[in-house]
Amino acid sequence: MMIITELPINKIKIDIRLWEVQQEHIEPIVASIKQVGLINPITVLEDNGEYTLVTGEHRLRAYMQLNKETIPAHIFVREYEDIELDKAKCVLREVDENIIRRSSDRFEEGYMLYQRKIAYGKLNPEITDENLNNNQRLGADTKEIPKSFMQDTMEKTGIKERTINERVQIGSRINEEDGRRADDLDVSMVILRTIIRGEDTEEVKEGSKIHIDTIEELVSSFDSTKKRNGFYIKCIDKFRNEKGHQYNIVNPVEFANELKSKIYEEYLPEYFDPKVEEKQPDADALIEEPQCTYEKTDNILICDTVYSKQFPEVCNRFMTIHVNNESEFEIVNKVISTFGQEVKIAIICLNAIIFSKYINN
Repeated sequence: MMIITELPINKIKIDIRLWEVQQEHIEPIVASIKQVGLINPITVLEDNGEYTLVTGEHRLRAYMQLNKETIPAHIFVREYEDIELDKAKCVLREVDENIIRRSSDRFEEGYMLYQRKIAYGKLNPEITDENLNNNQRLGADTKEIPKSFMQDTMEKTGIKERTINERVQIGSRINEEDGRRADDLDVSMVILRTIIRGEDTEEVKEGSKIHIDTIEELVSSFDSTKKRNGFYIKCIDKFRNEKGHQYNIVNPVEFANELKSKIYEEYLPEYFDPKVEEKQPDADALIEEPQCTYEKTDNILICDTVYSKQFPEVCNRFMTIHVNNESEFEIVNKVISTFGQEVKIAIICLNAIIFSKYINN
């Protein structure tokens, strides 16, 4: 049951939150409250006269900054005998609101979705893929079949299944402290997806920490995160080619340590050596043959600029999207996932093979 009331701020307890408050998100709320008041009340859980914040910490902090004494609040009364189940329900509300209301960082979103999965499992312990399949085979009324975590999350957040799977993997295979550093460093999604690959989760976490440590140490060597991220993913690809493509999966810790040594002993000096740069051909010269590949039953054409110039009549049959750099991969991939079955789309990029591998990972 939910009640809306004006609640004294000094009665609200802020428990351990999934993510820390950021001052840049508070200032616009303060300005909005001054102009039109609070549009969306905060949410709290009531337990024997005590109130614990569920959602709306930025709004609460804004009210505190304005020296307000009370704040409009949705009050949820405990539903379960076990308070841990009430807390799990609060986690679902917090995650869903945060994902819908604001743009999250890469690891932050993954961590929240992973916590949502844990909470959903506590509230629905009977839900397993096997049970769902058995119910469907027996012809049970679909209204009575409990939703899987994936179904519920897609409906509540609007995120695609593939993206949820990917984000949960990131949130569960990187330690929280290291993931926060990765977000602060603006580590790209391509790098995060790559460093969480491995057979043993604990080794992957240890390897991920080494990768993030290395990236942090590289900050002073580059004048932009884009260049640093680009350099690091190229180093990973180059070292994987040298060691074999399964080496980082079977030995994530060794791979991360050896890559770090390789970067400082070889890759970084080569990157900044003017003599090496002079020997490097320009981007067009690197591609001798036009690159072209089809994905998703010929609806998606992925090609390079050389191909598009040589065969314009082919590309003209598609809606074209130009991909200029790695940072645009993710948003283009979302377009493909959303419209790729219905619309013919041509992706024109510098290297068709790299982008093709990206969307198929």
